Amino acid sequence: YLMMQDKGRYYQLNSEAYKASKKNKEIDESYEFQFSLYTGDILEIEQENQKEKFKFKGVNNDKTNRFEIDYLDKFNSNYIDAIKELQAILKENETVDKYIFERRVEEKLGFRVYSKDVKEFIKNYPVSSKQKFLTVGKAIKKIRKIYVNTLGVEYDSKERFISRIYK
Repeated sequence: YLMMQDKGRYYQLNSEAYKASKKNKEIDESYEFQFSLYTGDILEIEQENQKEKFKFKGVNNDKTNRFEIDYLDKFNSNYIDAIKELQAILKENETVDKYIFERRVEEKLGFRVYSKDVKEFIKNYPVSSKQKFLTVGKAIKKIRKIYVNTLGVEYDSKERFISRIYK
């Protein structure tokens, strides 16, 4: 929306601003546009061998390609409460022994956190009940936008196109 120019009865994309933005992100002509994302859009994100659906919330940091999502079907309040407690421990004593803290994390969460620096991971973990941050190009293998009708039925754009032709 920041690149749109009001032309009275319609809006037009400011092509110079768009080209400059693409250049900033090092996007050249070899890239192919896939889809636009708006708050509330449903995404299927594949990381390693796992696919999961999320709701897109918005771009968190445009320069680092980091964006914010919500889980669709998980409620992590127990984990969030435990992480808040662990963050409070770190705030009180940042020099707490790494191995003691790792055991405390495992005890509180019920599982082991596999991260090189558990203290840094816990310290920076978002503490809203459903919120998560992802960075394009890191562990993400594939992102697919899921189109949903007003009844919540999923379809892809090709199916939508065909259904409009043959109605």
